[in-house]
Amino acid sequence: MKFFSQRRGGRDGERGQSLVELAVFAPILIVLMLALADFARLYTTRIAVESAARQAADWGAFKPGNWSADAYLNTIDGMKKRACTSASDLPDYVGETDNSECSNPTFSCQLHLPNGTVQPCDVISTCSEQIGEDVTPCRVEVTLEHQFTLIAPTSIPLTGGDSIGFPSTVTFRQTSIFAVWDQLAPTETAGPETPAPPATDTPPPAPTDTPPPAPTDTPAPAPTDTPAPAPTDTPAP
Repeated sequence: MKFFSQRRGGRDGERGQSLVELAVFAPILIVLMLALADFARLYTTRIAVESAARQAADWGAFKPGNWSADAYLNTIDGMKKRACTSASDLPDYVGETDNSECSNPTFSCQLHLPNGTVQPCDVISTCSEQIGEDVTPCRVEVTLEHQFTLIAPTSIPLTGGDSIGFPSTVTFRQTSIFAVWDQLAPTETAGPETPAPPATDTPPPAPTDTPPPAPTDTPAPAPTDTPAPAPTDTPAP
């Protein structure tokens, strides 16, 4: 009986040890799994913000006429809308319902003039005059700054207000630059866009029935009577 009671006590001790190990390592494993999930979310979010910046810059650099005196403000509004619409699927997105404005990510735009000057996009520039292949085009720079919230921050507070580990939020910015160039229309001047004429469907020609040729009767040749040769009398010797 003493032997069996010792074996039973040993098994109970092993079970208690396993529970203690699980209680110690389970939180660490959970934090590691959440950290991996945060890393994947951070990577996809950064790609999405970069794509949004590229779409906005591409819209602004579509043609020089976008930066004429009567069109540049509408161009900036269109760039903002495209950037916010592209980033609207992010979990931390903050913006208007119609995506005309957004505060996370934040939008900023600059123009790089041919002489090296950098100015905000909401200032009238000479970019609409840079037309043709032999001129130096302006460049449109769009920067989006996004604040990303982690699922499981691993920051450990220390004395004195300091901390170690990862913060609860990560802020990063993505910048995209496109050159304003219009090689397809070097004589373009600033002005409203002319809509293309609506497409018209040309009906195919109606099929025409071609009657088959009428059969023609070819007459058979008339039979000709060939006279038999006349008998000749052969004299007897």
